[in-house]
Amino acid sequence: MRAARQSQRAAELEGILDGVKLRVQDLEDSYIGKAAQQHSQFQQLQQEKRDAE
Repeated sequence: MRAARQSQRAAELEGILDGVKLRVQDLEDSYIGKAAQQHSQFQQLQQEKRDAE
């Protein structure tokens, strides 16, 4: 009986861990996307500054 409870709990924890891993991956993807967007905007502003000079 105890082994069955421990096995069930282990499965629950693995499910939670999988969810956390997916959330971290989503956050990383979002962060990378925002960083790339900011880099692109920065380059565009630099080009506009050069064009205005």
